[in-house]
Amino acid sequence: MDELQLDADGHPLGLTGEESRLTSDYLQVLDLVSRAAQALERGQWTFLKEKAEDLSQAAADLAGSAAKAAEDVTTPRTGSVLAAVTARGWEHRVVRGLHPGPYAQPRDDDPAR
Repeated sequence: MDELQLDADGHPLGLTGEESRLTSDYLQVLDLVSRAAQALERGQWTFLKEKAEDLSQAAADLAGSAAKAAEDVTTPRTGSVLAAVTARGWEHRVVRGLHPGPYAQPRDDDPAR
């Protein structure tokens, strides 16, 4: 199994445009979920409302990217997207909680293998 190559900042190299879009859209959703959780914990109701509105749009963006990926002739590589998510989003506790990894290598069930 080939290890995913990372740049100097720890971001995966060689992602397709679709994989990069899925990664970015998914991380945006997780970031907003994390911010909403913080607002709830602090009782910041206006901030929670704003993040929930932002989350609605981010989820719609992710749904659009996922729909394109599902229709694509070339299926995005699951392991590559997971590796990118964990490499780029590791500072978010929601990423660490949902995807403890390690995902520095493509998974065995990756359809691109």
